[in-house]
Formats: sequence, C-alpha cells, structure tokens
Amino acid sequence: MRWLFTADSDRSERKRREAVEARIATLWAAFADAADHLALVVDGKDAWDPTDWMNQLVWPIEAGIIWEIGRLPSGECELVLTAEATHSLRPLIDFVVARAPAIPGWKIATWREPATAAKANQLFSARAGFSLDELRFEARPGDHRRLDLSFYCDKLTPGDAKHARLAGFATELMLGEREFYRWVGDIRIDESESDEPSFIGRFFTKSSRQGRAMSELGRALAAHRNDQRQRRVELSNLWNQPWAERDYRTQEAEDYSGHADMYAAKTPLPEVWDAAYSPEPFFSECFASAHFCYLKVDNQGDARSQLQSAEAMAGVLQETLAMRGLGGVTGVGEGRRYHYVDLALDDVAKGIDVIRDLLQPANPHLRSWLLFHDAEWADEWIGLFEESPPPPSWAGTVGG
Repeated sequence: MRWLFTADSDRSERKRREAVEARIATLWAAFADAADHLALVVDGKDAWDPTDWMNQLVWPIEAGIIWEIGRLPSGECELVLTAEATHSLRPLIDFVVARAPAIPGWKIATWREPATAAKANQLFSARAGFSLDELRFEARPGDHRRLDLSFYCDKLTPGDAKHARLAGFATELMLGEREFYRWVGDIRIDESESDEPSFIGRFFTKSSRQGRAMSELGRALAAHRNDQRQRRVELSNLWNQPWAERDYRTQEAEDYSGHADMYAAKTPLPEVWDAAYSPEPFFSECFASAHFCYLKVDNQGDARSQLQSAEAMAGVLQETLAMRGLGGVTGVGEGRRYHYVDLALDDVAKGIDVIRDLLQPANPHLRSWLLFHDAEWADEWIGLFEESPPPPSWAGTVGG
C-alpha cells in the first residue's frame, strides 16, 4: 500500500488505508494511556512485560514493524518503531510516527540512533561475550558508493557468517540504524595483513592486522560520505554525455512487475544505472540529492500514441525538466511489453506534474506509471493518469 503518493480516487486503496489509520489511532491512544507505566518498566521499577500488549497494538498495523523501548542519555524514554532491512516499510513507519501524540517524557523515533560508547559496549558484550574494544576495523570504498568494512579480532573467524553478523551488530551500534543500512556495504572478518591503504577520508594509513579502534568508525563513515558528496552526480548536461548500452535476458510472460521485461537499455550514468538495477538495495542519496526513478509505459497503446518509443518520450521530457531545474533523463529502455524512461527528479511532486502535462496529450496507455529505484520507496508509485490502475506487482498480476 502507498503512503507517500496516495490517490483518493483509488477507492479500494483508500478503504484499506483508512482501516490502517484506525489501528494507528488505537496504538497511540493506548500507548499514551500506558506511558507512565511503561516508563516504570524501562527503569526496572515494574515487573510487567509489555511485549504481548505492544505486539497486539503494532502488528495489526503491519507485522513487519519492530518496536523497542528504552531510556535515552537525555533522560527521556524512547519508543523506536523500525523495519530494519525491510526498507519498503519506511513510508508506513514515518506515517505512523508522524501521528504520534506529544507524550511528556517520551520521544518517538523511526530509527535506532548511535549508542553511547558505554551502551554500545554493554550491548555488544552481552551478545558477543567479549568487549567491543577488542574489535578493530578497516574501511574502504565499496560497490555503489557504500563503505566496505573489514574487522579483525582473535575471537572472530574469517568466513563465519555468524561472526560477520556480530560485526554488523557492532557497526549498527556505533553508526546508528539509518547510516548502517544506507551507507555500509560489505562486512567481513579478516585476519590477513594487507598492503592496500585504508580509506578514512583525508587520512590514509598503512593497513595492518591491528586495524583501527571502533571509536573511529563514525569518523570513517563521515569522511566517506564527504568524499561522495564531492563526487555527486552532475545532472545538468547528461543528454550530451556518452551513453553506455546494457542488454538483458528476459522471458515471455503475461505481464511483468518492475522492469522484468526490459531487454535493451542505454544510459549516460552507467554507475548509477548498474546500482539501481542490481539486486542490492538502492539509495539515491549515495549518488545525488535527486530521486532516481523511472517511467513505465505499456507499449500496447502504441497504435494510438504519438510517442511510440522510450527515446521519443525521453526527448519530450528532457528539455523541459532540465529547463525548470527539476532534473532530467538518466536512461531509456525497451521491454517486451513496456517502454522505460529513467529519470532523476529533484522534486517528485513538481516533476510528475510536468511529466503528465508533456505526455498525456500524446495519448499513451493508461497503464503508465512513475516508479522508484529507492529501496524505501519500492511500494510507492504514481499513475501517469488519475485513472491509471496499480502497476502489475501491486495489482497482484505478478508477485512483487
């Protein structure tokens, strides 16, 4: 279900959304009434276990939402609602938290924040059986502009998936959940020496088996993010750049979710394209301030359309989007059933208005949509027409 780009004209979706909104109201009414009691539980002054009670309030909204309560260093109590790696639930969680009432003494959050050094060591030691201070790391740029991490510790075994998850847990404690999921790439346990330089922003040191202290991990990520900001994708002159071609194998089907039928494409931004079309979660902010998205237009309407190819549509869109400072075309693709135009939009709401104004008069098929590459917007879509039905995976024609 959509939570960012809803349409009241979709009665079925509106009815389902209203049912969820009623459950959200029930959650916050009950939580506000129990807030003082829960604060006692947080401080260990009450033996009540609120797990089942909270689950009965949260899970009817969405079973994938995870909740936690605790005490912040500021003295406030905190309720965190999160989805961890189920990125597509983020818009719903933001919607839920935005409707939370102001509760004295409580903060309601959508991400786990970085833990204090003492708290991180306490939580890690409880799970690992040894101190976080015994863990060392190296950081280097990874695929899709994320930061890869290698960890060194005599108590961790290279190649052990359980130990890699333990290193991931330590990383999230130090960086916070948001930075961990959006910016951290490969995590591995290593015991060999390396002659490669370690990446820590403007500091470069000889890599060694000892690595660096975990207290420096936040600075390493900040330096990496600053480096990526310096390398942000330039969107102003894409149309005149060299375009790289991509070919894909597809299988014939009745319909296609996502871009499953696309067999040929080209793009002036191959790095962004390959990241967006890889199996790994994609986050636009790693590359630019714009949102990377794509138009999907059913080619079964070509007989009556004035625009019968992705390139024709891209040509119509590029000049106006660029002239108005809204972004531009980042690629085109053709599929067995659909035309595809990849876009970078600085303002999605304004961008879709321009796209509709330009393309609707050309009479494309009603089954045309703007879809999003970002993992957190994977369930969001905007119809090119008010009457556009849901795209295939959302309509259930093909499993998403």
